[in-house]
Amino acid sequence: MRNFGVVCIFILGFVFPLRSVAARECYKCETLDKSCNDPFNKNVGISKTQCSGACYKWKREMSGVQVTKRGCYDGLQEENKCNAVKVNEVKVNSCLCNGDLCNGALPVGWPFIVLVALIVIYILF
Repeated sequence: MRNFGVVCIFILGFVFPLRSVAARECYKCETLDKSCNDPFNKNVGISKTQCSGACYKWKREMSGVQVTKRGCYDGLQEENKCNAVKVNEVKVNSCLCNGDLCNGALPVGWPFIVLVALIVIYILF
């Protein structure tokens, strides 16, 4: 059992830091192709871009017409947050996030899955 603990520490020590220093990916699209709108379907060939900052999703709605953009703000390290503003008949929602492809659906990251798997294995054995 002691060896298992060493293996867990080794895996966690290398998996998580590598994940945090690697450039993240963000979805990059505009509503010109309609596939960028919500509900977002990431399986229709949406392009991705490498990002050293935060991913964003920006949505404007005016007179029933919705415009959505997704992309990257390089150099901006911002916590996950969203803002909503309404001026007259124009509604704007913007969100920033710091995870791979976080400006689409919110997937569970593989380091979290590895952590859960290690805990389950530890409990069972």
